[in-house]
Amino acid sequence: MGPLVVAVVGVDPRQIDALRALGVQDSKRFGSGAKAVAKRRELAAAIATVCPVGITLADAGQVDAAVKVQGLNRLERDLAKMLLESLQVPLNAQVIADGELVFKPLASTYARLQAVNHGEDAHIAVAAASICAKDLRDTAMEQIYAKYTPTYGQISGGGYGTKATYAFLAAYKAAEGDYPVEARRTWLSK
Repeated sequence: MGPLVVAVVGVDPRQIDALRALGVQDSKRFGSGAKAVAKRRELAAAIATVCPVGITLADAGQVDAAVKVQGLNRLERDLAKMLLESLQVPLNAQVIADGELVFKPLASTYARLQAVNHGEDAHIAVAAASICAKDLRDTAMEQIYAKYTPTYGQISGGGYGTKATYAFLAAYKAAEGDYPVEARRTWLSK
């Protein structure tokens, strides 16, 4: 449930130490509670003062449409390429992307692209991008929860495939006859 968020962070080698000093690491290492959300928000703001950041999201409807036509990987690649272009990343720049299967095809455009699994462990720029992406998703999920909490009570699960998320979606569908617009329907049919 909720948006897909993609972020790109441009890191000059001179900025690596500044990102390390901020405590940049894989966004998942901060956890999922209120303290984690606050820490990612603080870091995302700090990262944006150190490096150029490009970030975008695709709402649940866009995700579903892409899955039906071209697949989620293609949508993620297209969004990443759009962000690289918007940051005017040179075609000969070193680009490190998180997800070998997803991003390796971009090497046809960016010759020095390295698409690796667990990219946030391979390069601090990927970790910084994961923090920025997760911060925007956290904000989007807060807005979604605020919309439904008055009727359905406290909602948790981060919109991921957790028991809490599925419980909310089932309660919503039972009451309304359909899923909320923020639900990724192509994921619910699996």
